[in-house]
Amino acid sequence: MDSQHQAELRKVLESQRQKLTEEIQRKKRELRAEKTKFPESEGGRLGGLESDGIAESVQDEIDISLVQSKTDMLHKIEDALGRLEKGRYGNCSECGGEISERRLQALPFAIRCKSCEESFEKDSTPLKTQRRGVVPSFFTYD
Repeated sequence: MDSQHQAELRKVLESQRQKLTEEIQRKKRELRAEKTKFPESEGGRLGGLESDGIAESVQDEIDISLVQSKTDMLHKIEDALGRLEKGRYGNCSECGGEISERRLQALPFAIRCKSCEESFEKDSTPLKTQRRGVVPSFFTYD
């Protein structure tokens, strides 16, 4: 990978990092502001059983999940920047082969080539989706 291409990649990754950092900080401020407006101890928003309180609690969970997802992506981008600095960017962490340029354009923080990623996803599929179609024993009739 030539130095111009590395500089372009660094610029893209740093831009994504900056954008995610700003989004995460903004969302955290919003969540803190909401929590101070409606503390759990008041019973109305988070502690109560009113329908508005339940809906807002669910929305809080969604917002927190979104922040966590963006934080996870931020860590992946920071790891990619580290690999770029060490000269390991674009190499599959499993087989050591080269990750295709097309894959890196779509996922600049990819750590596996397409083949290794497919194997990884297949191996980490939850048991319930691997066993689809199998009837649990408590549904069988004697």
